[in-house]
This record gives sequence, structure tokens and C-alpha cells, in this order.
Amino acid sequence: MKEINFPNDIDTWLSEGNNPAYSEYLTGQREEINHFFEDLGIPLDSEIAHFYRHYGASSFRGWYGLNDLDQFEDMIDYSKEELGVSEDYLPLSSIEGEGVTFYQKCTGAVFDVEFGQFEAFEKGELAPIAKSFVGFLSWAKQEDESGS
Repeated sequence: MKEINFPNDIDTWLSEGNNPAYSEYLTGQREEINHFFEDLGIPLDSEIAHFYRHYGASSFRGWYGLNDLDQFEDMIDYSKEELGVSEDYLPLSSIEGEGVTFYQKCTGAVFDVEFGQFEAFEKGELAPIAKSFVGFLSWAKQEDESGS
């Protein structure tokens, strides 16, 4: 597996959001995290798998949180059954805000889909907010720092 390195500013931003106990927890959960992504068909050398193995959802700061592994199953089911979103997308956030953020498994693009946009999203009419997971992290970091 190739090693992923995030840009220094992203690494610093995410590391500032972690505490040592959570980092130790992630290390202990690495095998479970690997199985989770393998089961979804997402390569372990992808940016998103690297994020969850090394930083985890609690390191993410901003106006909403990302799903932890134990939250994904319910959100995947909800996305398919209630929102009509295909299995090609992994819901990164819950529905607590004004929509859901999705990771496209085959391309790594990230979409921020507001309620009322799901039909357009499934038709491919919405542009991603980032073409990669690191691009999404960069976008979220800028939003966090600007106070949005």
C-alpha cells in the first residue's frame, strides 16, 4: 500500500483537532477501519481511508461533524432508502444540517447536497465541492478558519 501524506497545513489543522487518547484509540481500531473500507470497495491507499486511519472523524472541525465508523451503516441505509442516493456514494455527514455531504467512491469527489437537491444530485447535475478528499479537507479548513 502506498503511503499517503496530506499537505502540511491540512495535517496541522487535523492534528490540532485530535487528542492523544483519540489517536491511540484509532491505532487500536486500524484493522476494523481497514475492513470497513475494504467492505465498501474503497482502496486502503485512498485519501479517505488514510484520514480515518490516522486522524478520524473527531479531528474534523467546522460547522458540522463527519460520521464515525459506527454511524455510517445507519446513514448509508437512510441515504438509500429515504433520500434515494445510490450505493456509489458514502454519506460523510449526518442529516443534522441542511443536507448531507457525500463521498463518491469511484472518483473521490465530495458533494455537499442540500435538502431539495437530491434528485439533481442523482442525475449528476450537481458539481462537487471538491474533486478529491484532500480537496474537501482544504475547503473545510478554509471554511473553519473564515468562521463560516
